[in-house]
Amino acid sequence: MAMSSSGLLESLFNHVVLPPRLPGKLESGIEEVDDALMDRALGAIQTIASRLPDSHLLTPLECLHRSLRISRGVNAGGKLTKNSLLAAMQELKGEEMIIIYVMEQNAALLLRRESA
Repeated sequence: MAMSSSGLLESLFNHVVLPPRLPGKLESGIEEVDDALMDRALGAIQTIASRLPDSHLLTPLECLHRSLRISRGVNAGGKLTKNSLLAAMQELKGEEMIIIYVMEQNAALLLRRESA
């Protein structure tokens, strides 16, 4: 069941700023919240990049944008598979990274290739 737009907005706010009363269990519709947070992060990066007067800052923003897109694919549906991780690692360029979210621990692992 999809969340209402006001329910999604409230959940997004609570995930960003941490509410005074934390829920005691995993929320329903968490995948929808995760997708909405990622959409907003990717959109914010694009907005910032489009308004930068100095192009030397574009490279790190492009790297972050691509890293988030790659990570989104790896974490899709909350299931990490060997094939999705290997495919993502082959896509990495330069300083890009893969962010693997571990929901049970509310933690993330950052993976990147060592520069030669």
